[in-house]
Amino acid sequence: MNTTTLSGIPDYVPGTTLLPETYSPEDWATIPLGIRADGTPLLANLHASPHRIYLGGPDSAAKPAAISEIVHRAARGHQIILADPFDTLRLSESVTSRFARSLTHADPDAMYSMAADLREEFSRRLRVLSDHKTRFLSDLPVHVQKRENVSPLTVVVPEISALVSNAKRGTEQTYSVRALVGAVAELAYDGRHLGIYVIVTGKSYTSWGISMIARDRMDVTVTRRPYDATVATAGLHRPFGKQVHAAVNLLNAADKHPGRAITITPTGDVVLYRVDWFERDEIDTHLEQLGVPKPRG
Repeated sequence: MNTTTLSGIPDYVPGTTLLPETYSPEDWATIPLGIRADGTPLLANLHASPHRIYLGGPDSAAKPAAISEIVHRAARGHQIILADPFDTLRLSESVTSRFARSLTHADPDAMYSMAADLREEFSRRLRVLSDHKTRFLSDLPVHVQKRENVSPLTVVVPEISALVSNAKRGTEQTYSVRALVGAVAELAYDGRHLGIYVIVTGKSYTSWGISMIARDRMDVTVTRRPYDATVATAGLHRPFGKQVHAAVNLLNAADKHPGRAITITPTGDVVLYRVDWFERDEIDTHLEQLGVPKPRG
């Protein structure tokens, strides 16, 4: 068991704190998540843990944390596909226009279409890598990725637990949701070497949608209230129940004793940090200033 202190975690971290000075596709694999108690950035390494689950209820820091990752990944060369049928992130059209694709309404045909597009993108990337006689997208130089339109791709599915539970059983919406979540799960399981990464948010790590997706190496982040956005993150493999419970217990202890914290490492690292915060109406301005390109066509 390692111990650390909460006293150094800032009360608020503006999103601009961890943005690069300019559009930086060469830094695609190193994604900042927030600031730790010692004042240093907490960085996600996509080589080590390609996918992330943010666990937390509707009023937790899960959505702000997911938005932060979207912005940081876009700033570092990722194409973004947003599958948000209930529009839970409420990002503006000016922001989503910079994504490769976005779905913000719960139309069964649109969900079937996105599921088909995700599988087609998987197949297209396989063909590109085959043409270049390599198995890993990371082996292709950035200029080749750009020419072939196969930059790293992050697929984001917010509130996946609610998405699955709200779909009325036995209806076309149920089948379209399952088709969409199934396609995302396939990408999470088989797409990493193609440069495809997945972020989901949800209430419980035992929900069907998350259990479908959590089959490859991924980080699990447990969040609290948005204005007290201290979160615990654990680098995990399935089964990861013990680490999630450790993270929850850690946050409970932090709430009761704000000056002290314990970082517990049962089998993975559990780290406290503060999510950096982006105001929704400023995100497009940040992306524009960085020179984040809009998708082709």
